Amino acid sequence: MLRHSDPSRAAFTGWIGHRGAHAGPAPRNGLSAPEEGAHAPRVWAHGQLSPAAAGCPALPWHPLAASTPSADHRVLAFWGRLDNRPSLLRALDAPADLSVPDLLLIAWRRFGEAMFTHLEGDWAMLLHDDSTQTTLLARDPVGTKPLCWAEEDGRLLFGPNPSTVRAWQLRPATPDPDMIVAGLASLMPDTHQTAWLGIHRLPPGHWLRMQQGRIEVRRWHWFGPEDHIGPRAAAVVAGSSGPGDGTDWVEAYREQLIRSVRDRMPSQGMMGVEVTGGVDSSSILAVLAKHCGSPPLRLLSLSMANLPEEAPSALMLSKQFGLFHHYVNTNAAPEESGHDSGPVLRALGQPDFHGMAQFTSSFHDECGRHGAVTIFSGFGGDECASSQVKTAHRQLVDAGQMDALARLLPGNSVTRRLRAWRTLRSGAPCGAELPAARLQLRRRLDALWLRPGLVDDETLMQRLIRQNVPRMHHRDINAAAVDMLRQPYVSARLEACTLAALRHDLDMSWPLLDRRLIEQVLATPVSERAGPGYVGRYLHRRAIAPWIPTSVAWRATKDMGVDQYMRQMMRQHVLSAAASGKTELDRLHPLLASMLDTVAMSAATERAIQGQMSAEDGAAFKQGVRQVKELNQWLWLDLPR
Repeated sequence: MLRHSDPSRAAFTGWIGHRGAHAGPAPRNGLSAPEEGAHAPRVWAHGQLSPAAAGCPALPWHPLAASTPSADHRVLAFWGRLDNRPSLLRALDAPADLSVPDLLLIAWRRFGEAMFTHLEGDWAMLLHDDSTQTTLLARDPVGTKPLCWAEEDGRLLFGPNPSTVRAWQLRPATPDPDMIVAGLASLMPDTHQTAWLGIHRLPPGHWLRMQQGRIEVRRWHWFGPEDHIGPRAAAVVAGSSGPGDGTDWVEAYREQLIRSVRDRMPSQGMMGVEVTGGVDSSSILAVLAKHCGSPPLRLLSLSMANLPEEAPSALMLSKQFGLFHHYVNTNAAPEESGHDSGPVLRALGQPDFHGMAQFTSSFHDECGRHGAVTIFSGFGGDECASSQVKTAHRQLVDAGQMDALARLLPGNSVTRRLRAWRTLRSGAPCGAELPAARLQLRRRLDALWLRPGLVDDETLMQRLIRQNVPRMHHRDINAAAVDMLRQPYVSARLEACTLAALRHDLDMSWPLLDRRLIEQVLATPVSERAGPGYVGRYLHRRAIAPWIPTSVAWRATKDMGVDQYMRQMMRQHVLSAAASGKTELDRLHPLLASMLDTVAMSAATERAIQGQMSAEDGAAFKQGVRQVKELNQWLWLDLPR
């Protein structure tokens, strides 16, 4: 059903229109034409495309599988990985040699839109039924495979990034001014937004249905107790109420962790691992080293030398697991001067709002040189695997669980119970962190340099608080975890890094954001997730303790020497940012110049050069310049005139 020059590779982009819709444009960026036929959906495959073809940014190529033409005129295109193919084959009584798209087509006929609840893996897909003029776009619960869409003259345009959607539009898209303001303030776009007016992202765990020209978007998956968060996960430890040492819960979690890593391991080719020396990335590296052969010649460790303890810790782990390949980026600020952000911006089709895609682009380049096919990241541990001890504290207080609370508190057996009794009497209020958070965010607003009147300061402050301190009001540990998973920065980071890695045909993998692993965590009692003496990540630490050095597994803090870095390196980075800021001021895009208070930015730049900024103000200035540079380069790239 798809035409492409290489049968194993195609671009997941095109348009589909109901009968009578406008025929649409020929692709402006080198995409090949669709096959002719009465029921051929408009799903195009890529041709050879240079980055500057017709002024359109390069499309990211990635594996795509499509179903064979069916008698009922249905077609399915699938991008991603299906982890439960054997069980799905059994459930559908389907032939064992059936391709994934053809298997999913059978599931669609059997379950309809409920089919998505039967799938495990990281994926995005398109389903089209020409007989009913119905098209579905859908994404997995976490949303690692990005999917953008737009509606124009009765046609549904889709692609992995805004550039692929823009390629099919009859009328040029324009940047969204609100997203430029958000970018300057280091705010993430909501999960349905892009930087372009009229071009949308399909949020994780959602499907979109277009039927006879009408479009509906609906959530199909929830992480939440009221929506059956984990019946399958809970079944792993059925009958267990959690013994005193928590062994059953730890083993259940460890089993899911190993499976989430192994499911993402390619059968051949090298694998890169982002290693910070922290608990999360170390656990991923340990599982990979254990299951990829001895010696682990297929593993490439990737780390930064940003903070004093990062590179030494990562190198220690490489030695521990017998790795032969280790790459350390010694440029402590790779996103600053000398870094060409153009390739990543082309892959994203919009600014890197999160910043991590630009920051780790050297990892992608190194993996490309080694021929790696997958990069593993430990991102996601903070969002779910690690428990927020303060939230656990509040939950235990509200439940009146004195014994569990006493176990959590620091001190000896007598003082712990006394503290627990006092805490139960006085309660556990929320919001103590808010004043400090507001002060830090105020510094960010001061470095925003927006023209007066463009946006209300307090409105912007409230948006910053919602995105930067989302957990402080929660009194339930699962509610806090679900809130973090739904925060816009999570999908912004996953999607940007996925697209940036595709520049080198790399697949990004985040095992700690596996749906089954998340549900296992959410099904685990609070007392098993927050440990004695306010130890966070208690469940995760106990699960990985047999694999990694004790100094890593039970490290008391995530701090890798940030205070030392701030003292020693911030002045150098502020000066570098000031030089970068002056360069951008000299070449501001007209649209950005109309929104930016250039006088305020110039004054801040001069203060930075003169050394008249504290370390905290310098950090905010550096971030502000990065955002201006990212937006400016994006606008010049996509709107050169």
